[in-house]
Amino acid sequence: MKEFLRDAQLELTIEREKNQLLLLQHQRENTQLHQKLEEREQELQELQDELKEERKSREEEKLQEMQHSQQQEALQLSRAEAELQLLTERNAELQEEVALLQETVSRECEERGGLTAALSEAQEELLGLRSPASHQHSPRSHLTGRLSPPGCRQSQTRVAPNRSLNSPNTLRPPPCRHRQRDRPGHG
Repeated sequence: MKEFLRDAQLELTIEREKNQLLLLQHQRENTQLHQKLEEREQELQELQDELKEERKSREEEKLQEMQHSQQQEALQLSRAEAELQLLTERNAELQEEVALLQETVSRECEERGGLTAALSEAQEELLGLRSPASHQHSPRSHLTGRLSPPGCRQSQTRVAPNRSLNSPNTLRPPPCRHRQRDRPGHG
């Protein structure tokens, strides 16, 4: 009976030691699991922080790209407005030049028309002076024409149209046209 009790106590002691060992092992494993869990949580937090930084960096990069794009668009718009302003000013200058040229052409046409009319009148007066009734082919008339002073010859030749000093190709009316027009017998 004593041996049975001793054996039972021994087995109980052995079981108790086994349970203590198992408990210690379980506690160690539990501690290790807690450490691993903390490490994983720390890694997860670091990954989340990195993800936040990455998102923030991408958002800042996109914002910078948008700002740069807006600056480029504003610069292009400013250049386009400046070019449009220059073209508008150039167009106004060209329109002013065209108006001046049209006015000059109109004035020259009027002057040319006046000169043409004056030339026609001078030619008619010249033809009237050279008509057979006014020319007597006598030696005396030739002598009179030859012996007349230079002033008379100039007054007779004033009827011919003169060249303008400003334009060599433009005829200007004779200076004494109105006095010859007042003479009787000439229209």
